Amino acid sequence: MNINRIVNLSDTPKITLAQIIGIPSDWAYNDWKKDSVIIDLYDFSYIQAKDKFDLHCLESEVHHWSAKQLKEFVDTGHVNLNKDHVYITLRELITYYSKYVMQGYFGQSIWVKSLENCKWETERFYTGRGNTIYKIFTDCKFPTEISYIKNNEGIIVKVNRYSNTKENTDISEELESDNRFDFEINLSDDLHDTQTIETIKSITSKIINE
Repeated sequence: MNINRIVNLSDTPKITLAQIIGIPSDWAYNDWKKDSVIIDLYDFSYIQAKDKFDLHCLESEVHHWSAKQLKEFVDTGHVNLNKDHVYITLRELITYYSKYVMQGYFGQSIWVKSLENCKWETERFYTGRGNTIYKIFTDCKFPTEISYIKNNEGIIVKVNRYSNTKENTDISEELESDNRFDFEINLSDDLHDTQTIETIKSITSKIINE
């Protein structure tokens, strides 16, 4: 098997958002940063917790919104982002920007269109030239992205992540009723668990031999 490229489907929203608010783009890929950085949408200033205790203190002192709550209050006019100090974690801001701002104005297929606009993405997922070339797409969050993968003869592997440290956003809820997956993996915080590794090996073998 020859893996051609691994692509995170949320690369574009994460990188562009980081550029807009002026933070390092790698923060958008760090679970601790996403939960410990609280941003004021009035001027994009931010507070960063030093540790879990500091984060707990910040959360009790500064009220911050979930992406869904912010959407509801903006829509009803209870919040004006040009005048009000509104606080939100980086994780929830990524959700708000990718789902409610960009998809709201440019349609649900905005991130798929962005993906297809890359020249190398106009190719098929695999091509037979002696070896099979696989392209792996990670962080699929929207039904439109699942449709794109399935329509290009791709295979969907659903990953259920059970974690004591990471909360799901409402983006995750959108896929709960979408059953268009071919395989399913249940993961805990211990990604090196023997059973987890064997399950991944088994699924990989089935995909290669199909």
